[in-house]
Amino acid sequence: MYATDPNNHRVQRFDPDGNFLAAFGSIGQGTGQFISGPYGLSVDASGSVYASDLIGRVQKFDGSSGRSVGGWKVAGVSRLIATDDRGDIFIRDDNAGSIVKYRQR
Repeated sequence: MYATDPNNHRVQRFDPDGNFLAAFGSIGQGTGQFISGPYGLSVDASGSVYASDLIGRVQKFDGSSGRSVGGWKVAGVSRLIATDDRGDIFIRDDNAGSIVKYRQR
């Protein structure tokens, strides 16, 4: 199980009993860092973790190691992100009130 911890600029990982296992992310604007967030969070079928922040970025992490494996800039602000079983990513643009679908290659 994963949870955002925006006050500490990280994502936390817990076991099924709720015991803390690890955290990844830190404050900043670099790879694996969050300046405002993370807020949106989703885990895909392969265990990759996607986290969105309030400055228009989505970052992808390896769920088991917490290592940053990519990311991209999105339009607007997003607190909501979801993935489907095909690997598509859906991000709500809070400013525009719309949902944008991204397909991974």
